[in-house]
Amino acid sequence: MFKKVFFVFAGFLLFSTVAKSQTGLQVYGGVQLNGISVRDFNQFHISDWQQYGLLALNPGSDEGRLNVNLAEMKPSALSFGLMVGATYPINDKIHALVEFQYALNSIKAMGFFAGIDYKLYQKDKFTLFGSPKLGYIRGRADLGVIELIPGYTPPVILSEGTFNIGDKLEMQVSGIALNLGLSPCFQIDNQLGIRAMLGYALAFSASDALISNDITVPMESPAIVFPNGLNQQAGINPRISTNGLIFQIGATYNLDF
Repeated sequence: MFKKVFFVFAGFLLFSTVAKSQTGLQVYGGVQLNGISVRDFNQFHISDWQQYGLLALNPGSDEGRLNVNLAEMKPSALSFGLMVGATYPINDKIHALVEFQYALNSIKAMGFFAGIDYKLYQKDKFTLFGSPKLGYIRGRADLGVIELIPGYTPPVILSEGTFNIGDKLEMQVSGIALNLGLSPCFQIDNQLGIRAMLGYALAFSASDALISNDITVPMESPAIVFPNGLNQQAGINPRISTNGLIFQIGATYNLDF
């Protein structure tokens, strides 16, 4: 549903841009690198010790206990992706901008941004813009699978749901994002050019709890314990954010109407 709404909205904005700007519309596309930061990606166990007792204290217990090694599932610090966008001049100094971003590897995410190119310097075919962009991102990180701990009785049965060996883990990420940076542009001829951006991506995004088979892993639950065979609550709250440096480079094309 989100994808349909997103593309309809993006298409409407791009159509409006073309309609309002009879001259000077520039489209661009290319690749980007975006920093990723994580918090509390530590190893923990999921145990139903409250229902079946601790195997460490009672050899006859039917405790189920599964291992989640988030330390080994940590997403890459850099996310590779694609971007496409369009700009049109409002006046000699300011160009309006719309942009679509899509991350491909450690976090699969989409983002739609609107902002401006503010002309800071121009000489011959070279122009340097300041490019603040505000947008919305939504994505998902695939983190791997839940592992078996030898000697325990799977599955783990909790009030929130049942967790099995091999269940996939993921984390949803969504929220507002701000890109701030400098965009050097070089015009090769009347239509073709090169555009880059170097800046910082600041995300005001919320990453949901860990999800497995549409069940939210209850990180505050007594079932989430340290990986030592006992029942001490792990006290962690894993989070992913798209904060960090952002670099883009691509080609531009001027459209004439």
